[in-house]
Amino acid sequence: MTDTKNRIIRAAREIFLKKGLDGLSMRSIAAGVGISATAIYRHFADKDAVLTALVDMSREQLNTSLIRTYASAENQEPLRKLATVGEGYVDFGLDHSKEYRIMFMSWDQLDEERHVSTGIQQPSKAFSFFQRLVSDCVPDANREDVMAWSVFFWSHVHGLVSLYISGGGRRIMDKKTYRTFCRQQIQMSLSALP
Repeated sequence: MTDTKNRIIRAAREIFLKKGLDGLSMRSIAAGVGISATAIYRHFADKDAVLTALVDMSREQLNTSLIRTYASAENQEPLRKLATVGEGYVDFGLDHSKEYRIMFMSWDQLDEERHVSTGIQQPSKAFSFFQRLVSDCVPDANREDVMAWSVFFWSHVHGLVSLYISGGGRRIMDKKTYRTFCRQQIQMSLSALP
């Protein structure tokens, strides 16, 4: 990726996080980078392409984090490994809340038609981790049950992170206490597995 493209993405990230999608325009991004608005079009087709690059960049950070977490849990038994990866997911969300917001709290801002065709709505690596781990925890489960349990687990950890980031969790407890609470919640969700 070129330096100019990186600068465009960084400027767009700052604008998006401060002003939301309504404040994000090719003109505002250009001003943030110090180039003309037309120069951005050499790198991105439109604002949606910039937003997609932001989402992709954040997803890659989460994926890299989960790959490290998964590797660290390699010798654990299946339920503990699933818990470890779930904890890693929560840790990433709590520690990288800006990236998490971009990744999961901006989907409704994307052009759905375009992203279906580009494959952006394919299962994420995070969800693939959960499917693989749930399958290891419940080896006799059929494909539909693995999918259902994976969605159950992912929605639980995602909900915990989203609750904190959106302000609800922060009103209840500090981040350290909330992180411990999340680990307890993960254990509770694992106890529901057959």
